Amino acid sequence: ASSVLLLVCLATAQSAPQSATSDLVSRAKEFLQRIDREYGDWNNRGTLASWAYASNITDENLANQLAISAEFAEYVRKVNVEVNAFPWRELEDYSLRRQFEKLSYPGASAFPKEKFAEYEETVSRMESVYATAKICDFVDSNKCDLPLEPDITEIFINSRNPEELKYAWKAWRDVSGKRVKADFVRYVELSNEIARLNNFTDMSAFWLKEYEAEDFEEQVAQLWQQLRPLYLQIHAYVRRALRIKYGEEVVPRDKPIPGHLLGNMWAQTWPNIVELSLPYPGKSLPDVTDEMIAQ
Repeated sequence: ASSVLLLVCLATAQSAPQSATSDLVSRAKEFLQRIDREYGDWNNRGTLASWAYASNITDENLANQLAISAEFAEYVRKVNVEVNAFPWRELEDYSLRRQFEKLSYPGASAFPKEKFAEYEETVSRMESVYATAKICDFVDSNKCDLPLEPDITEIFINSRNPEELKYAWKAWRDVSGKRVKADFVRYVELSNEIARLNNFTDMSAFWLKEYEAEDFEEQVAQLWQQLRPLYLQIHAYVRRALRIKYGEEVVPRDKPIPGHLLGNMWAQTWPNIVELSLPYPGKSLPDVTDEMIAQ
């Protein structure tokens, strides 16, 4: 009888931790499912408000966007309290633990309400300048209603006048970048405050956390070293093509390519100058339509 009692006690002792673990996992899943639904609703509201403001910049739409951001920040603060009270670090499931860890960072919601409002208003002012900045026409200086989209963008796509491109490049930065300089400086200060409130040294460290790799910067540096020889060849080839088009004075040999000649306001993509740089001019690209249809 004593042996049977001992076995029962041992079985009960072994099942208790398993039961507790199973209960913790169930609670964790239920919690995350609820937060996922709630975040989905909040993201939908926030996206609609942001789009309304971006597509129609009015004081009313701005006030609505800021109000929803403030409400969402309050919600995030409450979720953060719940997350910190939950024993998620005891979870063995990596995926569950990872989701809780992401929720443990309140982001900008770590700010008190007044500082959060300052941060959101600073960002909104910069967005407004970006969306509303206009320049004068290169030929008609009395026509000063050219926004980035679509007018200035089309200049970089279509114009092959280096002086017009240089003018548009500088003029738009004068009416946008210079106007947001003070706000941008404050934005950087506030962003770094946010990072420190989330236990990071600065915002760059907070951003890098999202990649979930301690050596992320080293990985990128290694990839760049692999790509660098090819990039240098492409750069030299495109520079030569632009020099043939615009001449040595506009595109000097062995110097950086003037950014305003690359068909893009930020010189980040070059397909808009493909007719100047595509190898074998006069040759047409193969049309694979018939073969694709056949397959």
